[in-house]
Amino acid sequence: MAAMLKKQLLFFKSKYAHEFELTPIMEVIANLDENNIENRFKDDMHTWMCMVLDPYINATFLDLLKEYATNYITMGLIFFKNQYMTEVGFFVYQQIVLREIELLSQKEALNDELLTKAKKYKVYLIKNEKRFSDLDEMIRMVSVNKGNKSLLELAQLIVKKPFIDMQLLDEAQSDLFYYLDRSHIYELLYPNDYANYIENDFENQTPFNFDYYKNPPIYAAYPKEKKTYLKFLKSWLLDSIESRRAFLGCETVPNAYQNLLTYANNLLPAEESAKQEVSNNPLQIAPAPESIEAQVYPVHIFKTFKAYRLFQTFMEVYKTPAQIGFIYRTMAEKENPPYILVKDTVFRNWFNGEHYPIKLHGHTNTYINAKNQDRIDAYKIVKRLIFSHS
Repeated sequence: MAAMLKKQLLFFKSKYAHEFELTPIMEVIANLDENNIENRFKDDMHTWMCMVLDPYINATFLDLLKEYATNYITMGLIFFKNQYMTEVGFFVYQQIVLREIELLSQKEALNDELLTKAKKYKVYLIKNEKRFSDLDEMIRMVSVNKGNKSLLELAQLIVKKPFIDMQLLDEAQSDLFYYLDRSHIYELLYPNDYANYIENDFENQTPFNFDYYKNPPIYAAYPKEKKTYLKFLKSWLLDSIESRRAFLGCETVPNAYQNLLTYANNLLPAEESAKQEVSNNPLQIAPAPESIEAQVYPVHIFKTFKAYRLFQTFMEVYKTPAQIGFIYRTMAEKENPPYILVKDTVFRNWFNGEHYPIKLHGHTNTYINAKNQDRIDAYKIVKRLIFSHS
């Protein structure tokens, strides 16, 4: 950390146009308002961000550079280029200040008052370490749109003949998760006063139509199709929530997603839910009753009948060599133990002898060349649906 700080300080003394100067830590501690430490931290962080970003973004106007820092600190918004995101952030600055305080505390010349203030600032920094780390991760996730993924590919696999416009649903869920992600950012920015910030930021937000998507009128006469659709929607929402919890390394789902979690868990009818297995994990996708079917499958190719069902589910919509290569490589090479038991040549010989609408004339695509995020997400959710059955 000391080496990184020294490198930054040398960099700041270079020939760039704007000059910024951080208040020495001794002066910060001496003038610290113990009831308003966070504002002091954010004010100093603003100057520090301008210092770091100045040589990178070469802002012609000083006000523009300051606005970049202000938007990040007060709203969790990034208007500078993505490649500079790791250079700045709450967590990085927290670590720098923490190090400075630790070095300051080792000085014998400090009186008891300064030591007491330094200790309180240090306690604040340590207490908020996880919060600052989560905040940076959320800001970066939303800024590069890593959190909002399309549900269309999964819909093709599960809801093969949808009665509603899946494109509109995809856009609606994307807007919904953007709102929830931004809400969580505000909760992290302002833990004691976030409601007003959320309300002002999303005053003109078009709300997600929870009632409609839970009970689309067009499904009224088609209970079986409706059940499939609701199972799909529940799976998608729960998986999207869980991915955020896991992304942040939280033990529980953050507050911003709690209402959606409850909504998703209540999508299926009560009588259906009563038949589902009880679990201590609120994000588990509970199984629906499975129709009785003869478990006849090529045992020399697939480890289990469910592995065969998983493969067949994708074969109903996957028609390109890249798609099939992804499924094969995932099941044969990424699963441990493997779901597909044979090497590429044996698999292709079997595949080409089946009644699939495509033949594999060369080696299947490698995993690295066949994967994309939509396929990975769809595989994960469909696998969970199939393997959760008792």
